[in-house]
Formats: sequence, C-alpha cells, structure tokens
Amino acid sequence: MASPRVRFQTVRALPLASLLVLGVWTAWEVLLVDEPRLDVGLQGLLVVGIVSLFVSFGRWGAWPRRSGILLLALAYFVTRIFVSGLDLVPALVYLILAIASVEFQILSDRLAPLYSRRLPRAEERRIDAAMTRSVSRLAVASLLAFLVPLLAADLARSGALPATTIPTALGLSAAVIAIVAWLALLPGRVRPTEE
Repeated sequence: MASPRVRFQTVRALPLASLLVLGVWTAWEVLLVDEPRLDVGLQGLLVVGIVSLFVSFGRWGAWPRRSGILLLALAYFVTRIFVSGLDLVPALVYLILAIASVEFQILSDRLAPLYSRRLPRAEERRIDAAMTRSVSRLAVASLLAFLVPLLAADLARSGALPATTIPTALGLSAAVIAIVAWLALLPGRVRPTEE
C-alpha cells in the first residue's frame, strides 16, 4: 500500500485530472463547430463552464463545480446531437467521466484531510477500506453505465427487445442513469477521528 502522503496527493489530484480531461474534451468538440448559428453559443457555454470550474477551487466550492460540469456536458451533448452526430460509446464514456469527477471530488473532500495528518495504523486501515469501497462502488457504477445502454441498444437493434416508443427508451435511460448516479454518489461512511 502507498504511503499516506502518496494517497493524499492521489486523492487530491483525481478531481483536477478528471475535470481537466472533461474541459479539454469538450473544448476539442466545441472548437471544431463551424456552424454560424451554434458556434458562439456553444463557445459561450464552454467558457462559462470552465470559469465555473476555476471558481469552484476557491472558497465557493460545490455549486460552481456542479454548474461547470453541467455546462460542459450541455455544450458537449448539444455539439454532438446537432452538429457532429451522437456516437453511443464516446457519449457514455463522457457521461461516466462527468459522474466520476463528482465522486472524485467527494472522495477528495472527505479523505484528503484525513490523509494529510498522522493517524494511528488502525485508523489508516479503516480509511483505506472506506476508499477501497468507494472506488469499487464507482467502478461497478461505471461498468453498469457503460454496458447496460450498449446491451439495450444491441437488443433493440436486433429486435429482441421491442423498445419502439420514445417514452419507453427515455424511461429506460432515466432508470439506468438514476441507478448509476445512486451507486456512484452513495456517500461513504468515513468520519474524522477525534484529536
């Protein structure tokens, strides 16, 4: 197992790394748009989203970060739906990364302060176990978020699953997203020890 300092740095770096990937990926998609009706609006969403993410690292915290992720996702999906065409696999990976970045921030807010100080070995093991549970839960949620829509799309295409109406498809998607978000964002039960 890595030292507490390495774990501290890893837990602190994960949210920043995931947000950086989201920002660069969205910027890449948006800056390729050359449609005069959409490019200014999409670039505006991109800039406001990135500014919100920068602001979130100050004292304002969670709401600018969530707003920034939401604006980046909106810019990405509008670009993909109305300009480039929506590919299922990249869209799922983008959505999973957006959900994971929220979970990484929750882990960082909860665990980094604990790893930043000296703790008894038993307490360190308890925190490591909580981090392992959180990462495992996120991995299961990400796998479900990726595989279930692909399976549903394959079954619908083959005719084995008669999801022929838009409300049926939207209901299935909403249920999958709700389950995945619940699994990913289920709070861990780590509490700081008494000094």
